[in-house]
Amino acid sequence: GNSRIVRYDIPTLTADNTAGSNGSGNNQLNGPLGIAFDQHERCIYIADNTNTRLLKWNAYEDMTYIAVISSIGSPVSAVVSDDLVYVTLAASITAYDTSTLTSQAVGLSSGTGNGNISTGSYIIAHERNLIFTETGNNRLQIVYNYRPQRAYGTGDSLTIDGQWFVNPTVPIGGDQ
Repeated sequence: GNSRIVRYDIPTLTADNTAGSNGSGNNQLNGPLGIAFDQHERCIYIADNTNTRLLKWNAYEDMTYIAVISSIGSPVSAVVSDDLVYVTLAASITAYDTSTLTSQAVGLSSGTGNGNISTGSYIIAHERNLIFTETGNNRLQIVYNYRPQRAYGTGDSLTIDGQWFVNPTVPIGGDQ
């Protein structure tokens, strides 16, 4: 509700920088819902929901604007993995190249089946797994052992190698 990002110093947990204010300018936010950190580029990606865009800001120094992907819908969350930033939108996941910010693929389509996505999705990456929640379908979906692979024959596109599982049961003490 404050339309800002606050950075805290660790281990003191005191705020050492605040960036953003309510608005639609490059250093302004309106309804930020998700944030992703890219250690390699030392930047943050902000899912600026009401402004329907994804912002890339410098995560260190002064936390200022680097680039923007405009008019993408209403992003809910984002995660950086393998030089791609995955963004959940109203009913899809889109991957963007972190260097060029070009769209690489729409990963999922709207619906209720396996591999489909509904509204209200949040996404994380853990090791080789892409995990997202869906409030509309009341479930959790996981893509196990995914690895983005680029295909260069018909243009720069993205495929996800893995299998879809809905509400998986993981055995205690087994391979997880």
